[in-house]
Amino acid sequence: MAETFRLATLLRIHEDRRDALREELAEADQAIEILRGQIGEVEQATLAAMDELRSASQGSVNVDWLSAQRRHAFVLRLHKSELLRQTDVVQEERERRRVALMEADREVRKFERMREQWAERVAETERKRDQSRMDELSIIGFHHSRGEEGDR
Repeated sequence: MAETFRLATLLRIHEDRRDALREELAEADQAIEILRGQIGEVEQATLAAMDELRSASQGSVNVDWLSAQRRHAFVLRLHKSELLRQTDVVQEERERRRVALMEADREVRKFERMREQWAERVAETERKRDQSRMDELSIIGFHHSRGEEGDR
């Protein structure tokens, strides 16, 4: 008689939840990497704008162009600060997801330990049942052989 672990469905539910949380954590990591890439691009654009301003200020100065470049550099700095703010928000969310994943993993391990203990109990019960059958067969065989000896 093959017994089944009664909490197998619950274990599967917890494994599915853990796997979903793992995917959510990976999505947060990916979002952080995208934001870091965007920050790098904005920093490069800011440096390029500042270099243009420095090089342009050494010759004849076009005031309108100079003002536009400064506004552009200012907008880039604002954009960078917004990206940094978004990165902080996503990192907080990532940490929340990491903690949730750790808890879900702990729950899965708890159910796996319960399944292992159950399997050990089932194996021990089966071993005892087999031993009992073997003992019974030994006794029957012993009595059978003694009965044959008495007939001689």
